[in-house]
Amino acid sequence: MTGNTVELGIKPTLAPEQQTAVHPHDLGTIALATEDDPSLITLRPPSAVKSVDPIKVVPKPGFMGRMYYHARGQTLENGIVLNDGMMLACAAPKIAYEAIKREYKRRFKEPSWMPGTSDGQFVHEFFNLDPTSDRSAGEVREYMALPKEDINDYTLRIREKFILPVDELSEVDIEMPYDRSVAGAVGFRHSFLWDGYHMMKGYIADGRWDLALNILDNTAHQIDEFGYPLNGSAKFYVTRAQPDYFAHEVRALADRIGPRALVHYLPALEKVHTGYWMDGKDKLEDLPGDGKVHTHRSLIRMPDGSFLNRYWDDANGPRLESYKEDVDLAEVAVAGLTGVARKKAMKKVYKSLRLAAASGWDFSSRWFKDGKNLHTINTTDILPVDLNSLMAYNEETLGMAYEAAAETEGYNREYCLEKAAMYRDMARKRIDTINKYLWDPETKTYRDYDFVEGRQTEVLSAAMVYPLYVGIASTEQAFGVKDAVECHLLGPYGIGATNTKDSKEQWDGFNAWAPCNWAAPRGFARIAHLSIANNEGIDVEPLLAFAELIKNAYMRGTEMVFRTYGFIPEKLRNDNATILAGGGEYNMVKVLAMSAETYRALLKLKIRDTADHLPFGNRRLGGYIDV
Repeated sequence: MTGNTVELGIKPTLAPEQQTAVHPHDLGTIALATEDDPSLITLRPPSAVKSVDPIKVVPKPGFMGRMYYHARGQTLENGIVLNDGMMLACAAPKIAYEAIKREYKRRFKEPSWMPGTSDGQFVHEFFNLDPTSDRSAGEVREYMALPKEDINDYTLRIREKFILPVDELSEVDIEMPYDRSVAGAVGFRHSFLWDGYHMMKGYIADGRWDLALNILDNTAHQIDEFGYPLNGSAKFYVTRAQPDYFAHEVRALADRIGPRALVHYLPALEKVHTGYWMDGKDKLEDLPGDGKVHTHRSLIRMPDGSFLNRYWDDANGPRLESYKEDVDLAEVAVAGLTGVARKKAMKKVYKSLRLAAASGWDFSSRWFKDGKNLHTINTTDILPVDLNSLMAYNEETLGMAYEAAAETEGYNREYCLEKAAMYRDMARKRIDTINKYLWDPETKTYRDYDFVEGRQTEVLSAAMVYPLYVGIASTEQAFGVKDAVECHLLGPYGIGATNTKDSKEQWDGFNAWAPCNWAAPRGFARIAHLSIANNEGIDVEPLLAFAELIKNAYMRGTEMVFRTYGFIPEKLRNDNATILAGGGEYNMVKVLAMSAETYRALLKLKIRDTADHLPFGNRRLGGYIDV
């Protein structure tokens, strides 16, 4: 127990029905010609897979963690320099990993062992390095713009470079049934959950449903296998998810082919929501109403008995891909502590680093107790605005899916309608809880909530646009968020991540990222169109104009970076796009696929077109909107 917070020490286990993934109703093949693509959209049956406990998959270096630390910076016999933790995390063992661990421990005890030099020699002897995993590597020419190539041709040409064949796997990769879309050029040759969605929306904008469906079905496959879509498609990522955009992926397809898409992916939608995000709900509900916060993995029961979520990772200790950085930071964080207090504080730092990585915002002042310094990170205590908005969207989607199933042959209508009502009620309760704990009526902003301190955090972040993005904010709230974004986050080239200008972290200050600069124009436009559709009689022109302003600003910044450097990086400076954005624990990724695909999606986004914002998949809780 910490203050008024009680954490259940329940080890996550797979429920009996999760042992083998079973699709309850095979709808067969759905083929529908689209207006913008003469090819057919085909829904594939789920691939056969047995559920796996992620804890049994993730590498556990144990004593050999010293190697991941001391080998950094060493030059191997073949001339490769171990500049980056990702190189070591992606290194393929030449023999069984457990055997390598035993050999390392044996050699470490020998008098001739020299920390650093011997560690580098050991890596060379027992591991094969993947050269594409070096995030510190320099410019990669094949990803640069060709002479006189414009941004439209460039984004279409490089798209194919981020599609890896299904059989192109390294030793550390997680197998998936279809060709996978990977995140970046160097050091990011894995599929990531939220990168995948933001790439998918670019594919859809161009009518590339073949690529979009591969992302969707690979995500569903991960849910069947691991219980949730993974942070990344490598073994060292398997103990955590990322912001859950799976429902967005499904509803994007539903917007095209109708409710049958919702029914087809219903088992996966429910498995990840119930089995991962809401795991432990029954146990938490059975606890007495003692006015305290109770936690189980991602799920938090608030003092009033309502539920919210935090990001989560079931593993402990340093992240394999950032081992040295995590160890060094933890030493700073626990300086001056001894004994049990030191061990407890260090464990929390490691867990908070993992949770921040799960958020995608790694790292940001959002997660810092003092709002400034990384060593005060306390992500374990934070209930994020964006995550809980996505959870409300998931619950709404599940309600929609069960309503669609009720009208589908082979499903029990009464049962499905009961489940639909349950999920719609869950969504309503979550929206009420978001408004109670994450909405500040005085400043008219959404902010993260520190459930240990019992207060909202001080940092204003672009996460405040997510309740608008998923359509759960009121028009009045949207105008409050507009004023805050305009005052604290907006620059000439998009909106920055936070109002923290003096941070050295990459998700702070002037750094503008694709997910936020997609969610913001979509969010302001969505609330405006909802207001019009609901006949509220409010002048929403300022919201529509602001949505257009953000969209055009971010696109202008992306174009400026491209003209200056010949590539589209992971992030840009929203104050001066001719300066490459910095910050963070690794060198800037010079080409990130989701940034390029977000640009392509924004090209096609029509802020004033109702159909772009209120199609089938963007239904309000109160019922369908006739537009």
